[in-house]
Amino acid sequence: MKYFISISGIGQVKALQLLAIIELSGRIQSSPEKQPLLNSPQKIYQFFENKTIRLDIEKVWVFCLNRKNYLINKYEITSGIATSSLIHQREVFRAAIRLGCTAIVVVHNHPSGDPCPSKADIEVAKTLVKSSKIICIELLDFMIIGKKSIDPLQKGYNSFRENNLL
Repeated sequence: MKYFISISGIGQVKALQLLAIIELSGRIQSSPEKQPLLNSPQKIYQFFENKTIRLDIEKVWVFCLNRKNYLINKYEITSGIATSSLIHQREVFRAAIRLGCTAIVVVHNHPSGDPCPSKADIEVAKTLVKSSKIICIELLDFMIIGKKSIDPLQKGYNSFRENNLL
C-alpha cells in the first residue's frame, strides 16, 4: 500500500482498491474454470449445438477429456467445404497426445442439418477406432451434429456410440 500512496494522486482509498484488484485477479487466475462433464451424447450436443447451427461449411473438432470425462480442451482440427471435410487420425490425436488426455470425442457438423452418417463418416470412424487402440487414447464417440428440425429422429445429432457403430 505504501508504494501506491507514494504515487502522486493516489490516496489511501484508491491504494486499497488497487490492492483489492491485484488480489482478486490473482485468485481468478489461480482457480481453474470448471470444465463441463461430457459423459453422454446428449450433454455433448447441448454443449456444442449453438456453435454449429449457423455454419455453412463442415468443421471437425476434437474434445480432449480427462479420466472422469471432463473437458480438458477442444480443438478445431479441420474446416472443409459445404459437403465434406478431411479428417486424418494424425490431426485428431495430435492435441490428445500433447495434453496427455485419456479419451477423446470427435465431433463434426453436417451443414445440411441431417446428422445421418455418410459412408465416408463410417470409414473415418473405423480408422479412428483402430488408431485409438494403438495409442491407448479411447475414442469415446464420433458424433455428427445437425439440426433437430431436419433429423428424422428429432435429436439433432448422431452418436456412433449410441448406434453401435464404434
